[in-house]
Amino acid sequence: MTAPIPAISPLTRRETECLFWASKGKTSWEIGNIVGCSERTANYHIANACLKMDVHGRQAAIALALVAGYLPDTPKPMAHQVADVTSRLEAA
Repeated sequence: MTAPIPAISPLTRRETECLFWASKGKTSWEIGNIVGCSERTANYHIANACLKMDVHGRQAAIALALVAGYLPDTPKPMAHQVADVTSRLEAA
């Protein structure tokens, strides 16, 4: 049996930061203040993350990023979850 390959995030550092704070319940305005950008820019980064992960909406992006292990302070994903997410991203 081989060890699972760790998830390599297709997201930028800023996209990951914005999704992380959104996962903690922060609004776009709050995210902008935390990471040092405007509310509109926070929404832009979250929208880009949604496009990259082929999901519609902030909650779906957060859920997929959590399962894939893209967000910090999350448990390591199981190998079959990584393979499923990777195949979805490659198909896009």
